[in-house]
Amino acid sequence: MAIFRGVGGSGESSDNSFLQEVTAQANAAEASAISAQASANSILTLTAATGDAGTEVIYNASTGVLTVPRGDTGPQGATGPQGATGATGATGATGAGGADGADGADGTNGTNGTGFTGGS
Repeated sequence: MAIFRGVGGSGESSDNSFLQEVTAQANAAEASAISAQASANSILTLTAATGDAGTEVIYNASTGVLTVPRGDTGPQGATGPQGATGATGATGATGAGGADGADGADGTNGTNGTGFTGGS
């Protein structure tokens, strides 16, 4: 009875076909790891830029710039509530006094009265 030995089916136990297949898979894994590391290294110095609305995301590998479209401007939002009234300010300094008004007209002479008992 034959023993299954991976890709290539069954064969002689002294055959190196299984070892060769494992080696090929290991080499493919190493190549994939190298490629993945190169991809990771390419974005270490990534610069982001803003593109126009409605455009696609674009990565330029030669410049290291990732351009991402900006979003469209949305509608105006509702006006917020009125804020609280602030505290009353301090009273200002008293202003300078005004100029003196004009003298009033002289009064009329009084009449000589009787019954004065005072001095001279």
